[in-house]
Amino acid sequence: MRNSGVAIDEYTDSLRNYTAGVRFMPEQDNFAVVICRGNDHTEDNIDDIRPTRRNNQWTCTSNSTVIP
Repeated sequence: MRNSGVAIDEYTDSLRNYTAGVRFMPEQDNFAVVICRGNDHTEDNIDDIRPTRRNNQWTCTSNSTVIP
């Protein structure tokens, strides 16, 4: 019996981009740290997955997910 290989799509096994940020939050008198992972492995624009401030929280943009 002979096994045959199957080609995969070039992005099927790709890594996702990550960004991270540290910010001083004066309202809380504390530092906040966040690590963001791109939701899509084809997302190459770091500006689309960078941390942002929303509702006095340091969080990820809508194109990324917070890594706990």
